[in-house]
Amino acid sequence: MLPYWDAVLRPFLTALDAGPTIEIGAAAGETTVRLAELAVETETVLHTVDPDHQFDVAQVEQRFGAHFCFHRERSHDALHRIGPAAAAILDGDHNWYTVNGELKRLREAALAAGRPFPLVILHDVEWPYGRRDMYYDLEAIPKQWRKPWDRRGIRWGRSSLDEEGGGINSRLANAIEEGGPRNGVLTAVEDFLEESEAPAELRIVRGGAGIGILASAELLEATPALRREWGRLHSPQFLMEHIQRLSDTAAHATAALWEATSAPVRATGQGLP
Repeated sequence: MLPYWDAVLRPFLTALDAGPTIEIGAAAGETTVRLAELAVETETVLHTVDPDHQFDVAQVEQRFGAHFCFHRERSHDALHRIGPAAAAILDGDHNWYTVNGELKRLREAALAAGRPFPLVILHDVEWPYGRRDMYYDLEAIPKQWRKPWDRRGIRWGRSSLDEEGGGINSRLANAIEEGGPRNGVLTAVEDFLEESEAPAELRIVRGGAGIGILASAELLEATPALRREWGRLHSPQFLMEHIQRLSDTAAHATAALWEATSAPVRATGQGLP
């Protein structure tokens, strides 16, 4: 999420009327700190949910005080207690059951409070987990909702997992096959939208596994600043800036690959063979 902070997260979140933000999935806490800083700036509170975090929670609590509230539990359990939010950042367990359940709980909290469905920003709506489940914690997923899985890696352009021990995320529990019903993050969002009575729209910022922005018609109608940001996503300026970001990322990755695979230059000053 952090690479999209300036282009997507901050402008969208600041366009909202002040209200609690929920972050699901904190990892090392880099985005968490940015969100907490914004909570201080907007005089609201950040609720961060992660049962297996990788940062010093006490340090963040001390720094941000009442503007930061940490929940060391699974998202489905925490969302029942947190209540309605202005926005939610979903980057936790990347599977249909978890994401679809998170969206339903956010909707239930909003309806109970008489508020619009919150702005939701999701990571991993593109490959590799847009159409494939992954399970960080198998025990958190009821057996009937798990796809057949294995700890093998994923390769671009292949539906099945790699048989040779290669591919990405080979140590994680990945669904054996890509696609099909109730499989993956993007499918979870699409199914939620299909069954939801209140109209809402999903827009996707491509690259970096994909960022999805989900906004209800009610929220867009009530928040002019948010409508402006919504329109900006399809503006020529945003698209040109995003192409440049993707180009810079690709160039950085290519340079790193060359540096990692090239032999060192000989002390004689001769070039590489």
